[in-house]
Amino acid sequence: MNSALPLQPSFSHLGFCVTDRLGNGDQEILFLSRSLLEHHQIVLAPGRSETSASTIHQVPFEIETLCKLIDAVQGFTERGITGMESLNHVGSWLLHVPDPEGNRIELFVRRIGMYRFMP
Repeated sequence: MNSALPLQPSFSHLGFCVTDRLGNGDQEILFLSRSLLEHHQIVLAPGRSETSASTIHQVPFEIETLCKLIDAVQGFTERGITGMESLNHVGSWLLHVPDPEGNRIELFVRRIGMYRFMP
């Protein structure tokens, strides 16, 4: 995470809760999870240089229904998020959303019975 950005993310619209914190101020590390059974699924930590490129291609999250995916689009739009891309993929509907540092978050809904193996 870019150390110049405040480490006060709001991931509740993705279903995340902060489960733990380590450190203080601009050196604080946040642990986030969408499951009470897992301490963390994502860890956000400061320290990456503002000029360094992201090393993350995408982080995917499965959404239960197409209606919930549409709700996510509306929620991001209401929060002023731009640069989203929606796709009708072979086996899923998906949405790519840039995070504040330009990493790609993917939200997807499986299309049951629609996947075909593509050699």
